[in-house]
Amino acid sequence: MSYDTIHINQVRDFFDSNRNSSYSADEVCAALSGIPQSTVYRILGRLCEEGGLEKVSTSSRKTEYRYSDPASCPHHLHLHCQRCGKVTHLEEKESERILGILESSSSFHALPSSTLEGICSECSEAGK
Repeated sequence: MSYDTIHINQVRDFFDSNRNSSYSADEVCAALSGIPQSTVYRILGRLCEEGGLEKVSTSSRKTEYRYSDPASCPHHLHLHCQRCGKVTHLEEKESERILGILESSSSFHALPSSTLEGICSECSEAGK
């Protein structure tokens, strides 16, 4: 039986308000200081299972979480900035083109919900 609590709704609202960024569990705990850490971890796991969040592995091997729209996110690629954490959702047609190039050039079949790591244009400009 699935039910929503105030804490689950707070975590959902946090990610819904921050759709273009990803956050570690510790960052979610800090932002929602009224929720015990163990509860945040359980909620993050539950929302990933339900499809409302997606786990993102970063270059530092730290797991982060980001908003995931079950209706659209599985059908396109995501770009994740390692400096500021911003997530850009590519259009489905762009994603299909990139996935096609990867598959034809390397015989590697990437999943449409994959995340590409890098540095966004704003962070690149700031670093110059």
